[in-house]
Amino acid sequence: MILRIFVVWYCLAPFLLAFLRDRRRWIFIGLPRSLSDEAHRERARRLTGRIASLGPSFIKLAQVFGIRADIVPQIYLEELAKLHDQVPPFPTSELRKRIHSELKRPLEAVFEEFHEEPLAAASLGQVHRARFRGEDVIVKVLRPGVEELVATDIRIVQNLLFVIEQFIDHHTIRAARAIIEEFSRVIAEEMDFQHEADNIERFGELFRGSDFIIIPKVYREATTTRVLVMQFFEGFRVTEVDEIVRHNIDVEKMIENLIEFYGDQLLIHGFFHADPHPGNILIRPDARIVLVDYGMVLEISSDFKQDLVRIAIAGVRRDVDDLINLFYKLDLLEPDVSPAIVKEAAQTIISIHYDKRLTQRQIQEFTNQILNTFYRFPLRLPSSLVYILRTAVLIEGIGLAYDPHFDGIRAATPIAKKIVDRTLGPSGWPTIKDRIVKEGLAFYTLLGDMESVFARAGRDQVRVGLHPADMDGLEKFLSHLFRRVVMTISGVGLAIVSSIIYVRVGSLILLATGLFLSFWMVAIVFLLPNPQRYPFRVRRARRAGKMR
Repeated sequence: MILRIFVVWYCLAPFLLAFLRDRRRWIFIGLPRSLSDEAHRERARRLTGRIASLGPSFIKLAQVFGIRADIVPQIYLEELAKLHDQVPPFPTSELRKRIHSELKRPLEAVFEEFHEEPLAAASLGQVHRARFRGEDVIVKVLRPGVEELVATDIRIVQNLLFVIEQFIDHHTIRAARAIIEEFSRVIAEEMDFQHEADNIERFGELFRGSDFIIIPKVYREATTTRVLVMQFFEGFRVTEVDEIVRHNIDVEKMIENLIEFYGDQLLIHGFFHADPHPGNILIRPDARIVLVDYGMVLEISSDFKQDLVRIAIAGVRRDVDDLINLFYKLDLLEPDVSPAIVKEAAQTIISIHYDKRLTQRQIQEFTNQILNTFYRFPLRLPSSLVYILRTAVLIEGIGLAYDPHFDGIRAATPIAKKIVDRTLGPSGWPTIKDRIVKEGLAFYTLLGDMESVFARAGRDQVRVGLHPADMDGLEKFLSHLFRRVVMTISGVGLAIVSSIIYVRVGSLILLATGLFLSFWMVAIVFLLPNPQRYPFRVRRARRAGKMR
């Protein structure tokens, strides 16, 4: 335990100090440090390498953070997306011991045939092909010692976050704590193969009648908490572009099926596969989809599912007001965030995604600029939406691998409409009458708000809010001004004290030293850069597309 703490701190402490210096040049004092994008990219590469060296817990946790555009800068997201949990397989002797201890029989007595060369070796376990009772199967075995290692690492990460909280009080830190707490729960479920078997069987029931989804069968008699045996299917990884194209698989239909598959999970069944990555999604030569990993599954409450359906309806109708109201309801936004600011950004993002004159690269650049502007503001994602976003990012990446002009929002809109039709029926969509009622209620609310504003104005209780970016600039300006005042008062005070001491003691050395220090303290005030040279909005615009 002690050695592991030392290793983790040794690997991550330099990056922690570097991020602190980005916020304050000398950690405790000073203006933020400005680094080039290339410097940040180089740091992101080194950080990704260190995380990979720390093992399964940190790899899995980094993959979760790697989709959090609300708290992680874009350059770091790009590097974390390259992080894979492929690790060297553990020895065959340990594999045999694990299977023997779990199934109470030697490996040869359980399987007619067993391939000791693993199909895949990941951070939590590894997968082998075998033959069980005359059928081809996959045997998934939990890596020895991983449960203890993960428990230790989670405690270390929680302690590390506690230290960071002593230096930084920011919404990103609070969001990070929520992520780590959710991660500790989810990864415990992922290491329980009996729980995964339950998930597979439930998916099998939900998609039994599907024409394009295959859910493998579980062999319960050979499955334990640490060993899972399930049906084997041949297939290509969804990102094996050359193979899929060579077999003349309809790529457009394949992506539509993927979107519909995950849409059904979210909006109809409320049971969601939360760990999609290319290794978990296989495409059969007949274009059917096989899902092979069910360790992380999200149970969606009926209320949350209804809110997701409403989001789908608002998205299809491009109803920004409804979207924003639902974002507040789902706690995507802190209550202090101005709806006007969010509405402006949402309208811009939606408009550029539906602008057919723009290329996908331009759309991505514009969207990143808007998200970077919001990076410092109190936006957040509930834990359940983290995994949904992760799926959206995967499907977007798959689409771009086959078509450089692929746009996930455009592709998902007609499919979302079809799923909502299936869920609610045509009568479930808002009608003209609903729209009139909604606008009437909005007008009535507006009149009430105006009455409240005029009443407060009469009592001199009207408050004016500033844009968060302006508040950020104002905060820096006041902090800078305060340091100037303190330095000036200290310098003048030192000169006065030195003069008094000289009168009492008569020491010219003390007087000269005091006046010398006093002179430089006052001089430093005039040497400090003046933040008033740049208006707040100009500085904000310069920062919008730049990494802090």
